[in-house]
Amino acid sequence: MLVNYNHSIVNIPATLLKHYGLASHHASLPMLENELKNDYDHVVLMVLDGFGTNLLPYLTGDDLLKKHHKDTLRSTFPPTTVAATTSLLTGLTPYETGHLGWFQYVKPFNTHYTVFLQEDYYDHRKAIHEDLRNRFTHERVLDRIAKTRDDLSLKHFFPWPIDKQGYRANADGFDALLMHLSNHDKTLSYFYSIDPDMTQHKNGIKSDATKNVVQTLNDQITDFYHAMPDNTLILITADHGLVDVEPMKLLDDDVLNETYEVLPANEPRATTFFIKEDKHEQFVSRFNERFGKYFDLHKTETLLEKKLFGFGTRHALIEESLGDYMAIATDRYYLELTDTVVHKGHHAGSLDDEMNVPLIYFSKKGTSL
Repeated sequence: MLVNYNHSIVNIPATLLKHYGLASHHASLPMLENELKNDYDHVVLMVLDGFGTNLLPYLTGDDLLKKHHKDTLRSTFPPTTVAATTSLLTGLTPYETGHLGWFQYVKPFNTHYTVFLQEDYYDHRKAIHEDLRNRFTHERVLDRIAKTRDDLSLKHFFPWPIDKQGYRANADGFDALLMHLSNHDKTLSYFYSIDPDMTQHKNGIKSDATKNVVQTLNDQITDFYHAMPDNTLILITADHGLVDVEPMKLLDDDVLNETYEVLPANEPRATTFFIKEDKHEQFVSRFNERFGKYFDLHKTETLLEKKLFGFGTRHALIEESLGDYMAIATDRYYLELTDTVVHKGHHAGSLDDEMNVPLIYFSKKGTSL
């Protein structure tokens, strides 16, 4: 099983919901559930984008993030920011949220919808229907908890430009989080860092830049620990990991191009295809001839049957967003959907380094550094 949705990042928010007295149809994590029973005044969930377990060797055994690595969880599928951070924020699987990749072709709206930017991927001038935006909006876990707990101060911390009022550097974000904890008796917070994902995309996993940003994050979080109030629990995880990659051209193939009903979508390592009714055999044959060594091509109905994207209440547009086939990377390559950006590191495929993320936690109560 590529993802065990009973031992995945989805189960972190499910555990928080259970701890604060709300229902979730996803399983909680027993070890985290037990830790939360210590009655902390402050609980912080930190999500370090792209901090897969394959980055832990860049730290020493005495470094905070490595020393307190408690467990390894699986990401969602695809292991990519749009799908995985949405699951961490909502406690829902991609099957429920409909969030599957950076840009999804949504057939009823005839739009290659870049979910987080709310624009068409191939045509930025194209109008996005308001109903489409609404279909991809979900209530967040902290907002659910806020409705039932007047004693808690709940807040999300995002960087600019994700939040127009957000912090400009991680150091500023940690300062803002520290001020929030210090100014309230009881808090529950969500803190998101765009690194080390951004650095890995540009420089690769084995680069000095990536090693440096991992150590910097460890040092910043260590400083935060020493400054944070007593009786605070810090939970740290990631949405996914990354692997070093090389591009393979896709859209230069005339034999494939004539099979597409619309241009491919979703992710360069988990690519969806919408194929003309009379071109399926041609598409499958040609794709496997060119890319079959490095990508597994699946009928999307098979992936849904296997619950690769999770389970729960089916999102109304998930089948319309998946199309006919999904090509899933099994090696270091990604399909070049545009030629504007070349990535040295990427994610969304099936490799363990993309799927495995740490569960790290420590506190000033019950856990000694």
